[in-house]
Amino acid sequence: MDAVSPTEATFAQAMATRPQSALMTGQFRIKLYYPSGTFKGYLNRNGDNWAIYSQDPLTLEFYEWKGVTYYKIPGEGRYLSVSNGGSGGFYGWSGASSFRLTDDKELVSNYNGQRASFRNGEPWVYFWDEYNIFKVEFEKV
Repeated sequence: MDAVSPTEATFAQAMATRPQSALMTGQFRIKLYYPSGTFKGYLNRNGDNWAIYSQDPLTLEFYEWKGVTYYKIPGEGRYLSVSNGGSGGFYGWSGASSFRLTDDKELVSNYNGQRASFRNGEPWVYFWDEYNIFKVEFEKV
């Protein structure tokens, strides 16, 4: 499918193009699902800016820089990122990571190539393929 601009398509149609977010503007939330497809929660953050899932959504916005799209917290200088150990978090610009959405609705870090995942009984979002892989859906705000 050819890329389309936001003025030519709906949010869902633009998210289905390659690259999914490069031409998008506006705010969104990331819904996280068990591999079975059952809703687990929204991407959020704790008080230390680590990525967690919760029933409360965190609003993000697309931020494009030199052809790469990042996920930014509106009004803050924090971006969804991945630590050296594969933990998701919200870092300043110097630690920002970019991401891509696969055809299988999996969110992959371009930093380490790992998919968004979780460990049973823990609220943290990891980017480590050894754990349970989330299915994701972008929800326009």
